[in-house]
Amino acid sequence: MDRASRLVDAVQRLSLARDLEGVAAVVREAARGLTGADGATLILREGELCHYVDEDAIGPLWKGRRFPIERCVGGWVMKNGAPVVIEDIFDDARVAVEVFKPTFVKSLAIVPIRTTSPVGAIGNYWSAPHRATDDEVRIIQALADSTSVALENLRLYEELERRVVELDRAVQARDAFIAVASHALKTPLTPLALQVESALALLHGRGDGSALAAKLASKLESASRQIDRLGLLVGNLLDLTHIAFDCKGARDAVSLRAIVADVVERSRPLSERLGAPVTVVDGADVVGHWNRLRIELAVENVLSNALKFGEGKPVTIAIDHHHEVAELFVRDRGIGIAREHQLRIFEQFERAVPTSHHGGLGLGLWVTRKIVEEHGGAIRVDSDNGKGSTFTLELPLAQRAHEAP
Repeated sequence: MDRASRLVDAVQRLSLARDLEGVAAVVREAARGLTGADGATLILREGELCHYVDEDAIGPLWKGRRFPIERCVGGWVMKNGAPVVIEDIFDDARVAVEVFKPTFVKSLAIVPIRTTSPVGAIGNYWSAPHRATDDEVRIIQALADSTSVALENLRLYEELERRVVELDRAVQARDAFIAVASHALKTPLTPLALQVESALALLHGRGDGSALAAKLASKLESASRQIDRLGLLVGNLLDLTHIAFDCKGARDAVSLRAIVADVVERSRPLSERLGAPVTVVDGADVVGHWNRLRIELAVENVLSNALKFGEGKPVTIAIDHHHEVAELFVRDRGIGIAREHQLRIFEQFERAVPTSHHGGLGLGLWVTRKIVEEHGGAIRVDSDNGKGSTFTLELPLAQRAHEAP
């Protein structure tokens, strides 16, 4: 391989190097091969020291050692930003002879890595008297120029990695704050909702038809709706933190009917307040290898969606299985979803109705899709405007190897 081809190959390899070890490996090999020298070193400046990072030579040189920049020929090159060629190391005042005596070196040529504010140098050494030619110096300098770019790339990569780590920590801190804040907000909401409902029940139970009682009832009903809205928002934030923290958790044999029963029971206060009974169709139970908390969250989101958009009409839940896949059907008889919106409602922050009509952030169905997909399943909807919606969750019964947590 001729010099030009060697240099092109070295430049290409330097462009792919992602750490100092990789850069050094290219430089030590290429520098020696380009000139036929008996040794080559990569020297980097560390403050007022010259660090001999790596070498490729017929005998040991100074790999890993550091010398004061004032006592090193490489230091002279870096301070002056110019190459140096020395045919006889014992006949040049810039050479610390005692450092070279234990080595094979008789002649050398060293070029700076960057001529302005050099960050290092590349040294070539010969065991017999040799005066490096102008062509040899130029080609080593070309290698040094490419090495400068590679070292700058390393600095940028390190800075980028540092920024990414900092950003990741910031995101984790944000998500942790959201999670804690959401739990803190959710804790008082349930008793607050019960207090408002109890006050409404007492007010209605007294049968007081006065204008004051009617006005108070109206205020309490408005407060109840706002509590429901806030509950949806807090629930959405909790859903989001579940996804952000990737809380997949362990998977065990889980009864889908038991999950549905628990979710329906927890949703009873909301369904009763909306006047929308929830019926679970009798059928055989289905047991799958799932993360119970995640599947509960998915079922709860779909049922909440059905109650939210069901216009107070009955909601039906059915369970089935087909070819080792569990199927959960949640049907409401509410406003329905136009066909052009049926795909995007499963995306983050997407909604099929104006925010002013219904609360929430548009996260519930997206979270549900993420949970179902992480279990190897799928979710779909069958709906028409004004005719209600049927959501179908498909969940493989067995855990697949590539889905192991």
